Amino acid sequence: MTPAENPEINNLRASDKIEQTLRDMIITLELAPGAKISEAELIQRLGCGRTPLREALQRLAEEYLVIAVPRHGVSIAQLSLPDYVQLIEAVSHLEGIASRLAASRITATEIRKLELILNRSEAALSNDDILDFLKCDFDFHEGIAEASRNRYIIDTVIRLHRLTSRFIYLAWKNGGNTRVSVTEHRSILAALEQKNVPDSEHLTFEHTQNAKERIINAL
Repeated sequence: MTPAENPEINNLRASDKIEQTLRDMIITLELAPGAKISEAELIQRLGCGRTPLREALQRLAEEYLVIAVPRHGVSIAQLSLPDYVQLIEAVSHLEGIASRLAASRITATEIRKLELILNRSEAALSNDDILDFLKCDFDFHEGIAEASRNRYIIDTVIRLHRLTSRFIYLAWKNGGNTRVSVTEHRSILAALEQKNVPDSEHLTFEHTQNAKERIINAL
């Protein structure tokens, strides 16, 4: 799905549209890891103004997707397996805690929302739409974090989980199995629906560990 075809992008302010477009370009490696960003080139390429572009880049820097160095400009964050191992170590424990809290706090409406996300995930895979699948993957984990009712966990999960998308995309490009992720998500959702606290935490932690092994093997 191109940015122009995405109704969510069409309803956003200018800097939000730029941010989402750049994020997609970073995730799909269209903007290569380590590449120096030229503001002038992006302004021409995206047809945008300098102010909203800088606002978007600032938010992407807060997500660790771009690196801003004073007097040296902005570059795309590097991809490395050691960084990924550290990232997934943090994500696995944090999202496990989020899932444990969510199991006792989640509502029926939130359960239904997560179910719809998983249905979209399967449709995206059937259509070979990896960007939409990655968005669904993010939405699922964000939804669990929000159900934890802990704003600090929500904020950190959002920041960290976005970073996993580039690694998932790269693994997919190398033939990695992404469909099994949806199966694991459905097991987590079943535990949440049953309000099974230990299983929710364990299955979420196990899912992130399995994802780590799949991605490392694919890379």
